[in-house]
Amino acid sequence: MQLVGRVVSNLMRKTVKVAVVRYTKHPYVDGKVLKHEKNFLAHDEEQVCFVGDVVRIQDCHPISKRKHFMVVKVEKPVPKFVDPDTGFLFTTGM
Repeated sequence: MQLVGRVVSNLMRKTVKVAVVRYTKHPYVDGKVLKHEKNFLAHDEEQVCFVGDVVRIQDCHPISKRKHFMVVKVEKPVPKFVDPDTGFLFTTGM
């Protein structure tokens, strides 16, 4: 199973938190749409994901207690730039 979501946190080493949003119809109220958001921990071996990136994750064998997805592809990367004075890499965020 593959899911697409936005990276919310990348503070952990080789792990990112991905928020996956899905929309469903309300069972009784016509025209009402409900938004469901769930966070998944995903394994990022190369540590290429930044906060704000849209990524595709796929389920895999359990890597740890809560981590059972891995990043397959970065669908839409967030713009990045390097500070010329310090050399640090910055992103524009969400």
